[in-house]
Amino acid sequence: MKNQRKEKIQEIYDASKQNYGAPKITRELRKAGEIISERTDITYIWTCDGSVYLTSIMDLYSCKIIAWTLSQNMEVSCVIETINKAKARRNTDLPLILYSDRGSQYVSKAYREAAQKFQLSCSHKGYPYDNACIESFHALIKREWLNRFKIRDYTH
Repeated sequence: MKNQRKEKIQEIYDASKQNYGAPKITRELRKAGEIISERTDITYIWTCDGSVYLTSIMDLYSCKIIAWTLSQNMEVSCVIETINKAKARRNTDLPLILYSDRGSQYVSKAYREAAQKFQLSCSHKGYPYDNACIESFHALIKREWLNRFKIRDYTH
């Protein structure tokens, strides 16, 4: 089932001449009767060998990415790795807000434990605009960099 879904996602992406991102692919899948959520803090990066996933944390004050992780799956461990990178780069003694969507990684016990020094905030159900800043960054990096090249695999 998981591989079939990946194939459908790839077909929709290819049919859009590699322009559609997660929101439009999700809409197309739902039109076809798929029950699927759009994961908006982790973005897919298409490669010849399948998808890899980018998890990013942005400082909204400076609009800079302070931590990111590229992974071959969407497991919570990748999100936790990104949080740990952000902690190493920033002073977490001050009350900081860590914003996410409602994906399974962000509601897990492991996530809450890794982010215990942060105030957690998440998007409203069905309201993607809450996540506009990171979505905009992911769209920009795809449009201006990633979609310009044929990426072979995770290591490439």
